[in-house]
Amino acid sequence: MGIVVITARPEVGSVARLVEAAAARSVQLDIVNALDSVAKTGLGGAEVLSPGRAPAATGTGCVLARIGNWRPDSLLSLLEAYEEAGVPSPNPASAIRDGRDHWATVRRVAAAGLPVPATLVGADPERLAGAAAAEIGFPLVVKTRRSRMGVGVVRCVARDHLEAVLDSLWRG
Repeated sequence: MGIVVITARPEVGSVARLVEAAAARSVQLDIVNALDSVAKTGLGGAEVLSPGRAPAATGTGCVLARIGNWRPDSLLSLLEAYEEAGVPSPNPASAIRDGRDHWATVRRVAAAGLPVPATLVGADPERLAGAAAAEIGFPLVVKTRRSRMGVGVVRCVARDHLEAVLDSLWRG
């Protein structure tokens, strides 16, 4: 049973390190270029169609997703097809989706009983700025709802700064 790695960028260094580590341990590792693959589902179940590959579950013991910001929903659909075909993943598609959604993440972490910072979400920048000033105070951190690796994170030290950041996120 081998390990499948789904990635849109098979040439990056982190994938090369996975290949080296697998070879050093005599583990069969198959790199699936997500950009060349298609997820299929229907009455017969799900599978991943990749050029020159057997269907998803054939000989696969585990699937790892190396999903960046480029077309993450399409790539996560491939992971879901592997999961539906019975291939386990240490990071299922649902966990990756939740991990990219800051609101969903903070809710799950809090529900698990772990401490989390006060977190607000709103639909109107002026109302959100007022609530943040009253409920949290300054300095505070603004995050876009979906981001990763620090992209979309801004530290605000005063109300006018916060309003400018929120305004740019909503209207920019």
